[in-house]
Amino acid sequence: MLGRRLACTLAKRSLLGARGCSTGSDLSGKLTRLKAALVDAVEGVSYVHQSANQAYLEADPSDREQKVNYLVRYQKFALQDLDSALKLYDNMQSMPGGRQALEALQTDVALAYADTLLARDNLNSALRRAEDKIRAGEITCDDRPILA
Repeated sequence: MLGRRLACTLAKRSLLGARGCSTGSDLSGKLTRLKAALVDAVEGVSYVHQSANQAYLEADPSDREQKVNYLVRYQKFALQDLDSALKLYDNMQSMPGGRQALEALQTDVALAYADTLLARDNLNSALRRAEDKIRAGEITCDDRPILA
């Protein structure tokens, strides 16, 4: 417990020194936003299939694409969210005191970060399979969605 407090104190001091009169609450706010972005990005992956299916159903029947095309589109959206959350994590590590603050909150943020990396890898794999299937022309009308 003392180690976490020390790391947080050092992170706040580092930020105060780098920014002059800013407070440590800036860092805690950024950590809160980072954790929320990581968790939201992972949660967004779980809604890919539902969102793609809803878009398919809402499309004009005469103008519909194959279901897998909608799925690929929403997988790419989710992948963008995952990548932006991971960039926030990288930015946090590169700012003064950010690495120490992340280490102090290791259990919370590290778990969300690991979940985000896993979701990104699974989504990339599913996206490659879906795109390969589209290129190969193996799409049928009743195709089930391809998810990781």
